[in-house]
Amino acid sequence: MQRPKGLPDFCNPPLNEVALSLQFERVNLSIVDIGLFAESVRDKFPDVSQRAPLRAMYETFSHRPQIQKNQIDFVLSREPEFPRIWLESSEGNDLLQLQQDRLIRNWKAGEGSTVYPRYEYVRSEMEHDFSVFANFIESRGYELPVINQCEVVYVNIIEMNDRFLANNMGNFFKGWNSEIQDQIDLETISLSFSSIYRKNQEPYARLHFEIHPGIKEKGINTWNFNLIFRGSPAGPNLSDALQFFDTGRFEIVNKFSELTTDYAHRFWEKTNE
Repeated sequence: MQRPKGLPDFCNPPLNEVALSLQFERVNLSIVDIGLFAESVRDKFPDVSQRAPLRAMYETFSHRPQIQKNQIDFVLSREPEFPRIWLESSEGNDLLQLQQDRLIRNWKAGEGSTVYPRYEYVRSEMEHDFSVFANFIESRGYELPVINQCEVVYVNIIEMNDRFLANNMGNFFKGWNSEIQDQIDLETISLSFSSIYRKNQEPYARLHFEIHPGIKEKGINTWNFNLIFRGSPAGPNLSDALQFFDTGRFEIVNKFSELTTDYAHRFWEKTNE
């Protein structure tokens, strides 16, 4: 696919990671299945490890705004928790995550001058890897995955330095009122907000914005600016999910450009749209 005309572009974006996630009805894969699948893609993803599984996420809509709360999930079961498998490329930039109800394709920036290969690459890899996975589980006698939620994640890491100050996100974020820092001795700042997206007046997705301080390798302080587009695709098939991903990418890139300052755009080398 080609990049949409008029979409803002940056030659040197602060982008650290892009993830495309498919959540589907649980497929009761066994550890043996996972091992066989990992072996089948070993040439592409030679490094295999495991993590705790991600809980299912659904965007729900009502007349009341959604409030995110910290929570602890308790599950009573005699069966061991099925893990999330990480399959990484030898360079560490490409990552495929798999669990019984989710498949995630990531691109991650590595150390040094890693060049972002663009969304079109990540999308193409997701399309290919999901098709490989679907063919594999079908060959093992399982039904094809029924997709119920999709997610597009852009993680931006902005180093705090003389350009972007530790106590003033107004250097890069238009929505920050700098008068606040003149009235309060701020120690730290965090922001989160969201926007609902509708089709035929019916809500189907949210775009979440998160800005908070972080720490990079070697103790470098950062601003982390995450944009997450999550919701229900128009249908349960891969083609519906890809269309959802395209919409999410378009909205994320446009909103990132609209919400960040011209001052920051100079350092991120924004090009003519």
